[in-house]
Amino acid sequence: MSERPVICRAGTGSGSGARRRAAVAAADAAGVRLPRAIATHRGGDAGAGDYVALRDHYLRLLGRLPEGTSEIFLHPAPETERLRAAAPGWWRARTWELRLLGDPVFAREIDRQGIGLVARW
Repeated sequence: MSERPVICRAGTGSGSGARRRAAVAAADAAGVRLPRAIATHRGGDAGAGDYVALRDHYLRLLGRLPEGTSEIFLHPAPETERLRAAAPGWWRARTWELRLLGDPVFAREIDRQGIGLVARW
């Protein structure tokens, strides 16, 4: 997988404008920290290649996150016939993302970089 990690600076997407300002004000009033960056993998099974390539993608993402609160979002799922039928071009990547959450290499990199995880969202 040769693509660069996707990182979107929060507030630069289609949600900009009055609706975004209102959402930010509501989050501020509730004490919710908004992410400075939102990151994921967008390539589906074909773009992921294999598990190690997908894991390497997320390891690179960790190194590119800005200071402050960021969000990495995954779509982890167990391998089932239902998943295969519902997401034919994505099911492998989703099962690999589930595997990633328990991968000690990924966990060690999070620790090595001093990234704090939010326990509840």
